[in-house]
Amino acid sequence: MIGVLICGHGQSGSGLKSAAQVIAGVSELVEVVDYLGDESPEQLKSHLQDKIEALKTSGCSAFLVLSDLVGGSPFKAAVELSFDYEEMLVIGGMNLGMVLQALLQREMMPLKELGLSVLEAGKSSIVAFHKDLLEKQEEESTDGI
Repeated sequence: MIGVLICGHGQSGSGLKSAAQVIAGVSELVEVVDYLGDESPEQLKSHLQDKIEALKTSGCSAFLVLSDLVGGSPFKAAVELSFDYEEMLVIGGMNLGMVLQALLQREMMPLKELGLSVLEAGKSSIVAFHKDLLEKQEEESTDGI
């Protein structure tokens, strides 16, 4: 089983886990690290490692780490930690669509394939809407026909 670790600044990790539970129900083998800025990089890395080890103890053999911000402290600590584990994939820039994809698909595919699926879910869950854009699209679809 692939264990999932959600980490980010403030309480973004806890918040995304909570939101995912509202939509998809409670998931097992999910850990959270909320980085409040009061830990050194080494303390944060140790905190992340403790959560990975808890997942490992619970039977996980692979780990997907979802982090809020590429280049942020939680992301960098997770990337450093990934060198200590054979099957660990770190993704930065997470959103709720990505968390849901990870939780709902992790039993159906290996880690690297899951990572690609999570990235695609993240991209496809980002859209913009403004009524003026919709009106322009409608105008363009009637032109030339």
